[in-house]
Amino acid sequence: MRRTPHPTDRRAVLVELTDSARETMATMQREHVELNETLLSAITPDDRRWRRSHALRPTP
Repeated sequence: MRRTPHPTDRRAVLVELTDSARETMATMQREHVELNETLLSAITPDDRRWRRSHALRPTP
C-alpha cells in the first residue's frame, strides 16, 4: 500500500495499492470465488434457489 499526502487537503492522505498488493488482492478474490463455489456445491440447486428468493432485501 502506498500513502501520499493529498495535494490540496493537508488533513487527507491518499491510499493506493502497489502492484504487489494488486496481485495479492487478485489472488484473494480468485480464492474467495473458489471457496464460495466449493461451499455452495454442498447445497442442492433447489435450496440455493430458495435461499436467493428469501434473501434479505433492503426496505424502500
